[in-house]
Amino acid sequence: MEDLNELKQKVSLLDYIKQSATGKIERVGNNEYRLNPCPVCGSKDHFTIYADSNSYSSFNGCCKGGTIIDYFIEIEHLSTEEAIKKLYQITGTEYKTKTRQKQDKNVTKTGQKKEVEKVQEKEQNNNLTREELERTITFIQEGIKQKNIDNVMQIVSKRGISKEIADKYNMFVANLGKEARLFIPIFENGKPKAYISRAIDPTSQARYKNSRGEVIPFNREYITKENDKNESIYICEGIFDSLSIEEADKKAIALNSTSQVNKFIEYMQKHIKTASSYNYILCFDNDEAGEKATNEMKTALEEMKISYKVLQIPKEYKDINEWFVSFSGNLEAFKQELNPYHKETILNYINNSFLNDISKMNNYKGRSTGFKELDKKINGVYPGLYVLGAISSLGKTTYIHQLADQMASKGEKVIFFSLEQSKFELVAKGVSRQTFLINPKEAKTSLAIMQNTDIADITIEAVRNYQEIADNTIIVEGNFDMTVKTVRNYVESYIKTTGNKPIVILDYLQILRPINDRWTEKQQVDFNVSELKRISRDNDIPIFIICSFNRENYTTTVDFTSFKESGAIEYGADVVMGLQLKVMDEIAEMKNPKISDIRGKINMAKAQMPREVNLIGLKNRNGKSYFKCSYKYYPAFNYFEEIPTLEED
Repeated sequence: MEDLNELKQKVSLLDYIKQSATGKIERVGNNEYRLNPCPVCGSKDHFTIYADSNSYSSFNGCCKGGTIIDYFIEIEHLSTEEAIKKLYQITGTEYKTKTRQKQDKNVTKTGQKKEVEKVQEKEQNNNLTREELERTITFIQEGIKQKNIDNVMQIVSKRGISKEIADKYNMFVANLGKEARLFIPIFENGKPKAYISRAIDPTSQARYKNSRGEVIPFNREYITKENDKNESIYICEGIFDSLSIEEADKKAIALNSTSQVNKFIEYMQKHIKTASSYNYILCFDNDEAGEKATNEMKTALEEMKISYKVLQIPKEYKDINEWFVSFSGNLEAFKQELNPYHKETILNYINNSFLNDISKMNNYKGRSTGFKELDKKINGVYPGLYVLGAISSLGKTTYIHQLADQMASKGEKVIFFSLEQSKFELVAKGVSRQTFLINPKEAKTSLAIMQNTDIADITIEAVRNYQEIADNTIIVEGNFDMTVKTVRNYVESYIKTTGNKPIVILDYLQILRPINDRWTEKQQVDFNVSELKRISRDNDIPIFIICSFNRENYTTTVDFTSFKESGAIEYGADVVMGLQLKVMDEIAEMKNPKISDIRGKINMAKAQMPREVNLIGLKNRNGKSYFKCSYKYYPAFNYFEEIPTLEED
């Protein structure tokens, strides 16, 4: 068996951490590298890797540091046996337990046996040597004896923490080196085991400094006790978050860092019998790390079949404690808000959101598609999901593109996700349409414009007229890699950056790449429609999507079965519309027509210039459930001309 010291030098600790750690590594010296956040305490700018000595340490004192073996034990929480075995596996060295045990008796000359005994002792004492653990316990005991609660209250009262809670958790103020800090001891089985310290000086480089050794979640011992009172436990990030919840007479655990989620999950699994008897309320910070921690905990709890609920902290507060302080001592009001179901009652909605939602709806009045007849039928454009379907080559992209241009001309911001046609093609369509509006007799086709065959004065004028529309429109060219998540990320980033709520167009639904390649087409469509609906609802925006028709419905009138995999569309969309040739009304009246006769009539209707087309409304949440709008369609010039209808009673 090779000497452990030799094996440790065979593995670059820096390279190993680069491959295995989730944080960011940056160079801070000739041979020094910094890992952020710290994998032990979650703080920044102190966990250091030394490439020349192949070791690591922490300026914050949250871990002892050392070699790669120490890293396996301290950071990855392997046992001594597991750590040594892993080193052998990484180096490709044969490892045999019995052989190792025999050789352990003869390695005193190399110091290997002493090292094994040392790491075994650390493992038993929270990754500390016996002397280090005793020093920590003595420090805590001496600090508690000082009984300097007045000094403590000068600090914690600003965070809303009462004297009763400060006493309950034995808080004290003491010096760590030359710096005075607030200390909150962590007890297990009635004995002090570790502490969390908070800088008093706001300019201190290290706000939090924990005792050496493994970070122990505050109050984690809760989950090892029987749940006799059918209680819930709140899981949060920071120590003051958990103390805030404890003020409301609730049980709360603080992980002290989102990087500790996986370790806490392992602790839960170790105590699954008692841990599974509780319901958990997740309330991590309002930031990206908090969202990630919430999702990790949700996944783990679902796998362990443990009930949970997520508590939504209002967006204006970064964490539970900041939210708690805003109540100015009104514990009853805070306690009510800690009930995650309180916000889901209709009364809460009426008191907090109903009038605001009415105001929002009023703001949407008068939003026009530019098609007057359509506006009458759907009562204008509101946030929601609008679906337009049609057979191939009937002009569904042209119709929705004209609608988008008309809305942009009225000042609406438009994002057009085009998965089929290029930006060049769509802009040429828009310019061609403008030439038709200027003078139908001299209008130019989009093909003529793209091929640069005739830069006439009318084309130049059309481009000039298109400027205002173009300034309000973004065309996002898609490809077969675009997913519904791509759409969400783009739209939400646009809203945050510009402050504008856009009209979103997606052409078209069936080309969106599925999130899961093993899904059926129905599963893909159902998921994408549901997610697009969520995007619309989450951001208060209208989304128009184009959908293809089933081939078997090419010769029938428009209905819900015309839409490919129509289940999610029928129930999830707010407005569902389909384009069809006007001749389909005549075909519907025919008795037992031959398929050849139907196709003949359809082909004749397609050959007409202009074509006579009807827009059929199949579903409409904000108006008549069934409606019809008639158009003359000029495909050469990408233009739909409305045919006014008589006013209905």
